[in-house]
Amino acid sequence: MKYVEMCRLAVEEAERKLSLEKETRIEVGEAKLGGKSILADRLMDRELTGYFKKKGFFVATEESGFSGDKDSEHIVLIDPLDGSRNYANRIPIYCVSIAIAKNKPVILLKDVIASYVKKLITGEEFYADKERVYVPNEIEQPVSEVVSILSYGDEKLIRLIKEFRNSRLLGSASYEICLVARNSLSAFIDLRNKLRTVDVIAASYILERKGGLISDLRGERIRFKPLQKGIGIIAARSKSILKRVLKAINAINATKGMMENI
Repeated sequence: MKYVEMCRLAVEEAERKLSLEKETRIEVGEAKLGGKSILADRLMDRELTGYFKKKGFFVATEESGFSGDKDSEHIVLIDPLDGSRNYANRIPIYCVSIAIAKNKPVILLKDVIASYVKKLITGEEFYADKERVYVPNEIEQPVSEVVSILSYGDEKLIRLIKEFRNSRLLGSASYEICLVARNSLSAFIDLRNKLRTVDVIAASYILERKGGLISDLRGERIRFKPLQKGIGIIAARSKSILKRVLKAINAINATKGMMENI
């Protein structure tokens, strides 16, 4: 648990520093991996990156890219504020997401040694290492089947909504994947190929440790590069749900292929 505890202490200190600042919702420029940054992003990034660099880690973050000891045995992958737009608009769903993994050019979930996701507004923690996984308020049997789907409104979205009927979009990929681990959501699906490694790797590890499944949009395991962008993902609570998602996606792909050949 030492790595999980390290993440917890780093986040607590970053939160404390953030609470002392004013105007944390203003835009302050672009993040290293693209997209608008608000002051809260920058402040959390500075504190978390500084903490892990002092511990001798190599660090990769959404806001500032690579820093620290590139020869370290381990790399820390950080999204300092997943759900920045929610934070900026006072929507109470935003998280810190941290994974510690073997320092490799390509990282599989088996290379992760610890991960930690904290919903800042409530203090709710999800974490896992090689010995333990913790998901609060886990649901044994959900009342209904609910999925979260990120899409630009294409035919795949329509097909998936018809398949699963109930969908929600919360604006924080790490938290939504953790809700799959809790069994609050049956699946989280990003059809846009827009996510980044730092957005999803920590929560993906927690879900896998709880027996869930993570794949790309073809049903294959994801090979994460530390600062990779353009990831499409399916996070499913069970193999049967993953198969249903893939079946719906493949049906649309097959139809498009037929139309192109006419």
